[in-house]
Amino acid sequence: MSKFVISRINDLESLMRFWSASPDATIFTHPVVLPILVNQIEWWMAYNGDEAVCLWPICKSGFRNGGHSRFAYYVGPLWSKKYKSLSAHRWFQASGQVYSGFIDQFEKNRLPSEASMAPTLPDIRHFLWLSNSKSEKPRILVNPRYTAVLDLDTFEPENISNSVSTNRRREIQKIQNSRRYTIAEEVNTHQAMQLYQSFFSKANILMRDDDYSNLQRLFDLIMLGYGFYAGYRDDTSGELISIAIILFNDSTANLVLNLTHHEYRSTGVGTSTILHAITTSKQHGRKLFDFNGANHPQRAFYKHSFGASPQLYFDLNFTWG
Repeated sequence: MSKFVISRINDLESLMRFWSASPDATIFTHPVVLPILVNQIEWWMAYNGDEAVCLWPICKSGFRNGGHSRFAYYVGPLWSKKYKSLSAHRWFQASGQVYSGFIDQFEKNRLPSEASMAPTLPDIRHFLWLSNSKSEKPRILVNPRYTAVLDLDTFEPENISNSVSTNRRREIQKIQNSRRYTIAEEVNTHQAMQLYQSFFSKANILMRDDDYSNLQRLFDLIMLGYGFYAGYRDDTSGELISIAIILFNDSTANLVLNLTHHEYRSTGVGTSTILHAITTSKQHGRKLFDFNGANHPQRAFYKHSFGASPQLYFDLNFTWG
């Protein structure tokens, strides 16, 4: 019989204390940030006696595939530092019991059926075994995904030739030699939404009814100090032509939105916007810059051309019996 008890938790102070000490914490599981990004959050905790062991936020409305934000990643379990430091065999045993307990509770309560493991949690064997062990267990689909992560300690914005590819250097040089484009000092949701609509229309991607409100959530988080934006304008028209929105915790800056107007793709403003975001993140003391996804050949190549390394993570989808 497992010694771990799984129950809901609603106390913000306890959630913040656990999140702040967890080695698996990301900005997307921050107890203040996640409820702004995604509606209807339930927080579930595994306890060993009175000791909090593992926290798992559940987005009842779905967080990406079925839900209310295009901008949430790594919404899944996070462990206490003590348990992540256990010896291999003790961690293996504890993680199996805890994950099994969570799945039992989620199935019993018919909670939404998707999650995403942080890159710090690469061991997904228990989910594979849970799915295959017994007929009454849920089917768990494990989907390997990649992101691109840049080490900001080794990135040298003042010596860009050592940091990015030849093509990226040429694009950056275009902007440095041009007087037509300037950094966008102030951007509001309406301006960003116009660029967003133009981008999606050109790409033949359907807009969702909640896209404007989701974009507003990002600006709300920026106002609360959990992120920033970088962008460029065309001086002739004053139009916003490129934007990157970053959310961050103490160690990692996460690129959650990156748009360039299709008429300006060849100008270099998109690359210069990313460079500005990377440089600002480094100046603010972040150690890593996560491009949040590198799962399309062209986009992956572009992100790796900044010197970012591939990082594996896993999405989980559950089908209850």
